[in-house]
Amino acid sequence: MANDKESADTSFSERRQYPRVTVMIVFDNLYDSEKLVRIGRGFLRDLSMGGLCFEAKDNIRVGAKLSLTVELPNGSVIKNLRAEVLRTKKESSICAIGCKLHEIGFLNKIKIRMYINKELKALL
Repeated sequence: MANDKESADTSFSERRQYPRVTVMIVFDNLYDSEKLVRIGRGFLRDLSMGGLCFEAKDNIRVGAKLSLTVELPNGSVIKNLRAEVLRTKKESSICAIGCKLHEIGFLNKIKIRMYINKELKALL
């Protein structure tokens, strides 16, 4: 049973498949892709090839399918980025929303990977 305890003690960040970089980006185009309605705006906190975390005023239910467009600090625009809400956490007057990315198009993959690689190199 030591393996069960070890896996329980392993933090989520240690289990991440992709490196994650901190970003500070406000975006206006946040949609519920199932209901085809605009949810509002958000503040992107971090990004990886596998997921992202953003802040919003309103809580979004776990399991919700989202679509968003984000302009990265390097000017690259990531359009129609699909994500599924995995977890939410209320932090005072805002909610932190953790998402897994789905169906990342080829061009979006390249843009995200180039941005993340540049940010990681800058940290070295």
